[in-house]
Amino acid sequence: MIEDFNQLKEAVYLTAAVMTIYPVSPALAIASVFAVVYYLIVQKKNNNS
Repeated sequence: MIEDFNQLKEAVYLTAAVMTIYPVSPALAIASVFAVVYYLIVQKKNNNS
């Protein structure tokens, strides 16, 4: 669980960094964060099965 939280934190930091370099719409940034979170969840499920 801690591991997942660290990955999530990294994803959020990465998105924030990208936003500072390339200003994009907040909706797009939020969507990309959700996409990364979804990807991590899917990866975790694949690893468990």
